[in-house]
Amino acid sequence: LISAARVPDIELRRLDNIRQGFFERAEIEALLQRIPDRDLHDFSEWGFRTGQRKGEIAKLTWDMLDRTCPVWVLRLPGAIAKNKTGRSLGLAGETRTIMERRLARRRLDCPLIFHRTSKGK
Repeated sequence: LISAARVPDIELRRLDNIRQGFFERAEIEALLQRIPDRDLHDFSEWGFRTGQRKGEIAKLTWDMLDRTCPVWVLRLPGAIAKNKTGRSLGLAGETRTIMERRLARRRLDCPLIFHRTSKGK
């Protein structure tokens, strides 16, 4: 066993990986107008509106969406979150509109909400 008196003092490096370079509303609106691919447009707008990471968005599936209440709820399991903590997101306004567009583009052979069918077209 190691006693507290024998534990070496280890200096931890400070990580300076704070996210920087966020888009402002006007910037994202200008960018979205220039994305002709509807699937990529929705993916990008969803990221801006929710703050979700690319990896999380890419793993969202239809079984995570609850449409039984007036306010739809997207339940994200901790398994897909970077911090491994699950959370729920109520969909209203712009996020609800995006989800309705995704529902209209839903492919029954694909469980993913944000799939690509347009391939740049």
